[in-house]
Amino acid sequence: MLLREANDRTLTHFVAHVQDEPIRSALRYYTLEGTLGRLRDAEEDGIADARFLVFEIEDLMAMGELNLIPVLLGEDP
Repeated sequence: MLLREANDRTLTHFVAHVQDEPIRSALRYYTLEGTLGRLRDAEEDGIADARFLVFEIEDLMAMGELNLIPVLLGEDP
């Protein structure tokens, strides 16, 4: 089965299929096993469309730039 046809479209699912260990290890940081999993690993973002959204990011800011930048920019690893 191709991953694009899979029902589970999360980073955790993707990493489980990556065969290269260095790549799998680097991506694991963004999965539910890693530090940013709760912020980056989901099938959907769950954020409704609205004209104005507010987020409390104090805890995220305390995690440092390594964690802050990927979350704020919304970029995948």
